[in-house]
Amino acid sequence: MGSRRHLTLALLLLAALVGGILCLFFGNVSHASPGRHALNVTLLWGQRSLRFQGYADTGNLLRDPIENTPVILANASLSRRIFSLCSDKAPPDGSHADDPACYEGLPLRLIPCRTVTGSTVLPALKLTAEIENEPYTVCVALNFKRQSDYCGFDALIPIGIL
Repeated sequence: MGSRRHLTLALLLLAALVGGILCLFFGNVSHASPGRHALNVTLLWGQRSLRFQGYADTGNLLRDPIENTPVILANASLSRRIFSLCSDKAPPDGSHADDPACYEGLPLRLIPCRTVTGSTVLPALKLTAEIENEPYTVCVALNFKRQSDYCGFDALIPIGIL
């Protein structure tokens, strides 16, 4: 009976060790390491531009339901920068993002979004984006509540547009 308990304990410890090693390995690979998943993006708005790095995400299948335009998901930090870039009425911290007056004159879209944790509607701006120096028409969903980054990046870029 004691040897069976020792065998079970040894198997559990081995599984935990293997799991820990895999988490360390894959955890480091998935963060902002240079490679083919890192994309240089420049958003263009009139004479203004904003540069950032995005992550080429195979899971981002969002599209504007009206024109079928691919959607880039921006985290809170990038959303505030984009909002300030495009709206002269927006304070630099993006604090009035829920004020409709700040969106006046902007190419606003509302993008329904569903994830495993729930669903919401995100405001998005239809813009021109240069991704790796190639121009694309995209919608950029502004997610002012997403404080964390996306795998070490400011945005998730739908890989399907590349």
